Amino acid sequence: MNPEVIRATLPPLAYLFSSSLFIYGLKRLGRVKTARGGNAIAAVAMLLAVLGTLLELGFIDYRWILAGVVLGGVIGGVAALRVEMTSMPEMVAIFNGFGGAASSLVALSVFYSRVVEAGEAGTAWAVLGPAESVTTALSVLIGGVTFTGSVVAFLKLQGKLFKGKPLMLPGRHVLNALLVLGAVAATVAFSGVLSGQELVYSVLGLTAVSLLLGVLLVIPIGGADMP
Repeated sequence: MNPEVIRATLPPLAYLFSSSLFIYGLKRLGRVKTARGGNAIAAVAMLLAVLGTLLELGFIDYRWILAGVVLGGVIGGVAALRVEMTSMPEMVAIFNGFGGAASSLVALSVFYSRVVEAGEAGTAWAVLGPAESVTTALSVLIGGVTFTGSVVAFLKLQGKLFKGKPLMLPGRHVLNALLVLGAVAATVAFSGVLSGQELVYSVLGLTAVSLLLGVLLVIPIGGADMP
């Protein structure tokens, strides 16, 4: 079969099966008896999604991919084997934070390589396309919130931040609302309004807002309520 036909056909099928498995895996995570199997199904779904992406791109240096998989697998495996069950919430929190950081870094690397390094002068909407510009901004936003929120959760669960107690800032709801509005404005500005150096500033602003928002959303929650 023609390699080009394979590259055009298999990735969409991989994404379709991956999405279906993710939905099924998440459903099984809702019950204690089926959670372990659901986690395994979700892992297979992620593997299919990654393989589909690599097949679609075609020019990736697989040595770097393999090195990352091996390194991440060793770190995750050692951590999972050594952690006590009573400390499992902390491990889940920090691993979740790593996932958020990865999401933001991937989005920022796409922006840098496709826009900044390429010397493109147009808006992200024009350079990346409507869908990719919006998903890039959302990945930076959600990933940043997830990262700092998870780090705060990890520290609170260990009692190393505010002794695990909630911190109720005055006017926190108004502040959070303003940050959300700022994040929305930065997303819109990044996606279809700004260009050139101003576009870079909008990404930096969106990153800063997302990191701060993650902290402020979690500090009012006590360590005992984290799980």
